Amino acid sequence: MGPLAGYTQGIWSPTFSPATGTITLAPANSTGLWSRIGNTVTVVGHFIVQSVSSPTGLLSITNLPFAPVVGVESAAAITGFGFSAGAITSIVGTVSGTAVQAYHYQAGALNALSVHVIASSNLYISATYITA
Repeated sequence: MGPLAGYTQGIWSPTFSPATGTITLAPANSTGLWSRIGNTVTVVGHFIVQSVSSPTGLLSITNLPFAPVVGVESAAAITGFGFSAGAITSIVGTVSGTAVQAYHYQAGALNALSVHVIASSNLYISATYITA
């Protein structure tokens, strides 16, 4: 059997973008992997935060290797540890717009995750989405 038609792969270098402030990843844990079969893209990675400067609001994980189809959202599996005490419930995500959006789920509502990210926080991400 030959290689899978339409299969490509590469290195993913995301940017963690809070609504305000900054989140900087540790260089040794700042890249993930992507694979694409046809128009289906999967990104995965384990990321460790090196430093933060007053992050607040929605956490967008940007710089996806291919643009998602507009209007087609999908789920992202996100887990992690080493957050501030407030992030004690589920971490969830979606692929929406041009980024993976990360939230923490508490008391029946989605809440911004950025404020709970601190230096040494670890995030594991896996997301599959459709591109053009």
